[in-house]
Amino acid sequence: MKKILFLLVCIASFNIYSVERPDLALDIQHQFVCKSGKSLSGNKYKSACRKLSKTADSMLFMYIDMKDALLFHNQLVSEEGLGSVYSWCKRELVDPTSGLPTRIGVDCVIHATDKKNPIHKGQLAINYIRPNSNLIGINISYLDSNVEYYLELVEVTSSSKSKRILFKKPL
Repeated sequence: MKKILFLLVCIASFNIYSVERPDLALDIQHQFVCKSGKSLSGNKYKSACRKLSKTADSMLFMYIDMKDALLFHNQLVSEEGLGSVYSWCKRELVDPTSGLPTRIGVDCVIHATDKKNPIHKGQLAINYIRPNSNLIGINISYLDSNVEYYLELVEVTSSSKSKRILFKKPL
């Protein structure tokens, strides 16, 4: 019994963590669409659209919830500085053993897949609103209106994905 207890104490204090971004650790929340400074998602977002939407393109804004990343991968998030979606997508992770980056050229995109015709529609570039923010914007002008899409945030070098959401572009 003492040997098992000693082994558990050693394992708990060894502090090993993966230096990869985990799948399904990010959650897409609170999405709304703006165009030319006006909300296409109802009055609730009028003020946000006036501040965020400066172009004639349809823009989808999404808040990315990181509570699962913080809860289940706290050491990775805190030691690697991945506390915002910007740093999650832009910061290179360093292998603690070698001191070298695990992946070069990290970035995130939004994958859009048609719900009825599960062909990958494309990768949508992300506009980061502020470096330490979890709010992102995506130009959705080329997506068809009134079609349902599955959207998920994907880190391109590790292929780590967020939880996906169902989205329908307003007319």
